[in-house]
Amino acid sequence: MAVSKLLVIYLVTPLLFVLSLLYCAPAVALAATYYLGPNGQDTNSGLSAEAAWANFGQAWASLQPGDTLILLDGTYHQPLEPNGRNGTAEAPITIRAQHDGQVTIDGQGIDIPVHLYRDHYVIEGIVARNGNHAVYFISGSHNVLRRVSGYDANPDDNSDVFAIFDSHNNLLEDCIAAGTGRKMVMIYRGSHNTVRRCFADWRRWDGRYWCDDWPWGDNLQIYNSDYNIIENSIGYGSVPVWSIAVQANAPDVSAIGNQVLGSISIDAGMNHDGSVKTWPRSRPTPTACTQLRDFQWPSQRAGFALFGDGVIRDNLFRDIFAWGSAGLGLTVILDGDHANNVADHVTLFNNGLDNPAGWGGIGAELRPEENYLWDEQHEVWVEEWDERGEGARLDKRYVDGLLTDEPLWPWPMEERVRAELGLSPTVLVGSLFGQWEAQAKPLHPFIRDGKLVRPLANRCIVSDFDKVDTLYYDGPGL
Repeated sequence: MAVSKLLVIYLVTPLLFVLSLLYCAPAVALAATYYLGPNGQDTNSGLSAEAAWANFGQAWASLQPGDTLILLDGTYHQPLEPNGRNGTAEAPITIRAQHDGQVTIDGQGIDIPVHLYRDHYVIEGIVARNGNHAVYFISGSHNVLRRVSGYDANPDDNSDVFAIFDSHNNLLEDCIAAGTGRKMVMIYRGSHNTVRRCFADWRRWDGRYWCDDWPWGDNLQIYNSDYNIIENSIGYGSVPVWSIAVQANAPDVSAIGNQVLGSISIDAGMNHDGSVKTWPRSRPTPTACTQLRDFQWPSQRAGFALFGDGVIRDNLFRDIFAWGSAGLGLTVILDGDHANNVADHVTLFNNGLDNPAGWGGIGAELRPEENYLWDEQHEVWVEEWDERGEGARLDKRYVDGLLTDEPLWPWPMEERVRAELGLSPTVLVGSLFGQWEAQAKPLHPFIRDGKLVRPLANRCIVSDFDKVDTLYYDGPGL
């Protein structure tokens, strides 16, 4: 009998212990979904589209880790600036458009439309425009911005459409950055950030309040930052400086371990009709600034650039394609501590269209005297200079620095770019590949009509790319 009692006690005690743990454990709140709309009311519950809130401030007081805020279609004349809680790695806070591309945050030149200084947020499907400085200013970390577009940063200040500033481990994926601003996409003093599949179309920067050389403009840039990635992105704007670049601009700063992968530069310093873009020899007025850019110097209106007098080490440019630059397709000028910078699988075609005579002249794709600054070069294809390399591989997607088997084309934001900018990235890039393909006869597949094909060895196929009357569509983006 005593043995039986002991056995019962032995079996029951662990069960009671487990039950006590469950009873004492803190309650885990279920994730909630809230709604906010241009015609909402803050007296509503926010728990359905019919009972949506009106102001972001109402949402910030309620959102918890794991919650989702759905933005109803329309235009919001208030900044999206979460000032409440952070999300967590396991339960980020999500803010998304009810319908992709149908929500616009308009800063009206008064506010930064999207200002994210919290951590572990996901923002999806929105359009933002008209920033008083940047359009998207990201100073928090561990955030994801996906299928977002931005237009028109301050045209007179040191401004960017997307600024990832002093932060780390952010992902900007499937984006459009276009219009005014000094740079379209910039990572500044950041680390382990990724810009993936972004289409950047710089248009103008007037610089009345920022006294640096004018004109100035870049599409995508990693600036004084380490261990960041630009992958499968397109620089399309007619920039006066660089389309896609990594730089460290002073001896006490660095650009270490950055990667530019599977990316394309088109028409740096050129109009899209093939003419050279020109700027006045006086700055926009009124301004107290006097500095003017001298286009007779090298490393300007270039497709890709690695530049500066800081510590510039261990950077990789792989699978890059530069076409139609007024300056060089690829330039590297390093005046500081530099080592182990690599150019791999590079295609330079139809660049140097207005290149200064002292720096290689018309038709120069690169300057041979810069080649020693690359510690390694592999599979480089340069028009009329060295056409033996395989060149850029641009048919598949990069993800987190690795080349995958997933097709890149048609462009993942194709419909959004058509709707907002009025052009087709797939048609645009496909037409350029077709021209290069006819000359290079590459062995690996490229795109045609939005589909992967194997190019023929001895002739160029006439395709729908050649039959398109114009690359442009009617679109409201700008």
